[in-house]
Amino acid sequence: MKREYNLGIGLLRIWMCFEVVLNHFKTWPGWPGVIDETSIKGISYILYFYGNIAVPFFMLSAFSFCNILELAQDNNKMKKRINRLMIPHVFWTIIYFIIYILLEKKKGIKLLHGVGDFFWQLVGGHSYNSVAWFQIDLIFLTILFWKNAFVIFS
Repeated sequence: MKREYNLGIGLLRIWMCFEVVLNHFKTWPGWPGVIDETSIKGISYILYFYGNIAVPFFMLSAFSFCNILELAQDNNKMKKRINRLMIPHVFWTIIYFIIYILLEKKKGIKLLHGVGDFFWQLVGGHSYNSVAWFQIDLIFLTILFWKNAFVIFS
């Protein structure tokens, strides 16, 4: 089966990737603290404004474009999706924790809460690899939709 590629969505993804990078590294007027939106002019204002929707766009696109209705009706497919999301999350949580343990022994870098960091990273995706919250949110949204899809769409 040949999949069609949506050029508009592809370009939007490129733009939103740029917005995420910009939000992480650009210093807006008034930062840190309250950003003075009135002093942001022209193209900078457009970039600032759309930077606020970059992460929600990725969350919705990652969740929406997977044909979740079809998945919710097939338990085997839904279990495969959960596994595809959980296995990398658990793997990288373990790898990061091992690296931090090694750094703690070799370089004296301390984990904030010790083994508790491992637990919070695994459950919340935010302790020492803070970008993993995205994966956790996808897992929770998938489970939530899976369990409620029949109620919502029947």
